[in-house]
Amino acid sequence: MVKYSSLVAYYIVIKPYESLLSRLSKQYSIFITDLGVFRSKNRISTVIKCYFKKPSDFDNLLKDLVSNPNIFQVKVLGKNRKASSLMITKKVCDFYEKILANEIPILLPYSIIYGYKRLVVIPIGVEIENIIRMVSHYGRIVHVELLPFDKALLKLSNYINIVNLFSLLSDKQLGVLSLAYVKGFYEWPRKISISKLATLLGLSKSTTCEYLRKAESKIVKYALTDLLPEQI
Repeated sequence: MVKYSSLVAYYIVIKPYESLLSRLSKQYSIFITDLGVFRSKNRISTVIKCYFKKPSDFDNLLKDLVSNPNIFQVKVLGKNRKASSLMITKKVCDFYEKILANEIPILLPYSIIYGYKRLVVIPIGVEIENIIRMVSHYGRIVHVELLPFDKALLKLSNYINIVNLFSLLSDKQLGVLSLAYVKGFYEWPRKISISKLATLLGLSKSTTCEYLRKAESKIVKYALTDLLPEQI
């Protein structure tokens, strides 16, 4: 029997009272996506993907993780100039215990940005007030928002896409693309011309076009590489 229902989710942002990854995210301006949590006896392993603006920020992140007495091991699973994937094995902590026991029904991944944890929870069989009360034990709640389930899933996928896309684009490409978006270059009709955009950037029209086209090409390839057949 198939049953249709309008499942909802809650988007909750907290500022943790005590969280190593949150502190390091703020300290080094690193965007962290926590992809999964696993238990092995008295240890917890978590897989994260992080985006950083400078290689030195990542080096400092690694040093702080390795030197922390609660962490047993840090494995670098992959790395490029702006992003890295890590597996961190640490002592059991109460927050991860609640996730593993489904006491706090968090959909993974969740993100940590500038020290704030951004969680999506599904209140199945649990009153949202009880979930908020449990979450508030681990940090000050700064935002709660009710979301349709589809929008919640989109937010989760964006946590991964943001890290991947930011690591693909150069700083200049990201800056030009961001300003173009904010100024309405991609709206129809366009709110700003390429010439005016170039003037705001202090670049020539041809250079601005080059940055935009290269950035757009990387985004299109990222979005479509695994969707289109290899041969058309």
